[in-house]
Amino acid sequence: TLVESMEDSVVTVDREGRCTTVTARHPERPGCPVATFVGQTVAETLGPEVAVAHDAAHARVMAGEHVVYDWQLPVKGELRFMQTSASPLHHAAQVVGAVRVDPDRTDTKQIHEQLLLSERMTSMGTLAAGVAHEINNPLAATMANLDFARRALKPLGDHVPRLAEICDALKDASETAERVRQIVRDLKVFSRADEERRVPVDVCLVLESAVRLVWNEIRHRAALQRKF
Repeated sequence: TLVESMEDSVVTVDREGRCTTVTARHPERPGCPVATFVGQTVAETLGPEVAVAHDAAHARVMAGEHVVYDWQLPVKGELRFMQTSASPLHHAAQVVGAVRVDPDRTDTKQIHEQLLLSERMTSMGTLAAGVAHEINNPLAATMANLDFARRALKPLGDHVPRLAEICDALKDASETAERVRQIVRDLKVFSRADEERRVPVDVCLVLESAVRLVWNEIRHRAALQRKF
């Protein structure tokens, strides 16, 4: 009763790896009732590909080891990730078979992958903060020098050849630097995970910030119309 009430599947096999008992919760393949597992090997019930992991582990269990191993089980078009814990069964000081507990780790694996993704995103935020900080100081100096050059050239008038073209170039450079400054600011906001406060937010500014971060990907493929 205890074994049959477990969520995990419990299977006993003999020395040849043939199933001797199996719980009703054992995962089935379509058209393969639980009863057909008894007297059969894994290769005969679940296929030779699934049996590879079981056969290798079974040999070690028959030598007296306790083995934990992962394997994959196709069930109704879905791949389930299983983890088996196999232990030897003894009788009169001899190993006569094995008992296997087969928990389904699919949900756990998915949660683990989500945690890894979350950790990577946290790392990206930390990296973004560092990059933004390193860019900010030289960028401020660049913008200050561009502004100084424009102001210094403006009074010279006709004494500087092609002054208008030079001023236009400096203006374009200043506008580009300002765009970089806004992106750096957006990166710093994005990476500021430690400041979780509930305050009123201008949604339009948030949307503009998102647009700036991805603008280089958008502008080559589409025309963006803002209607906030």
